[in-house]
Amino acid sequence: MHKFLALMLVTPMLLVACAPSPEPGGPGLGGDPFADQGVSDNAVTGTGVPEGEVDCAAMSQQSLLTFTYGIQTLAQLGSQEAVDSVNDGSVVFDPESFADSLLALHALDGFAEEPYGDPADSLDYYADVNAAAENLLAFGTPIPESEFTSYSKVTGGSAQVIAEQNSISASYNANCAS
Repeated sequence: MHKFLALMLVTPMLLVACAPSPEPGGPGLGGDPFADQGVSDNAVTGTGVPEGEVDCAAMSQQSLLTFTYGIQTLAQLGSQEAVDSVNDGSVVFDPESFADSLLALHALDGFAEEPYGDPADSLDYYADVNAAAENLLAFGTPIPESEFTSYSKVTGGSAQVIAEQNSISASYNANCAS
């Protein structure tokens, strides 16, 4: 079972790493996914994006990948074996990089898509989960069961960790995906 979980985490990373790179400047991995999106001459915010629009360029492809893979890791971080896999480098997860991806995704704050709600709430949830994960990863071995129980209380369980991305994905898809 644990080998299966590890395989579920590693397989998407290998597919991304082994995928052919698109031409520079084009959408997709390795290119600029926002290359076709120009800024109009309407009222422009300090970021160069018209007021009332999402600053899609604030969210790099790398931050999106870090966020996506981070969710998968956070969802499965409920056992000693999973924590050991991260700590020994078998599963790549860096709480600081994940936190940086959350900051980038805050460009979606206030751009709610029904029925999912404001992405800001989910991003705050992930910040709390990330802090709890960082605490788990800093423990020595073995981690007391009470720490895994505390982590589970913060996350609400694996299904909640996965489901919480719905508002973020819906907002991104409605505002930035072309």
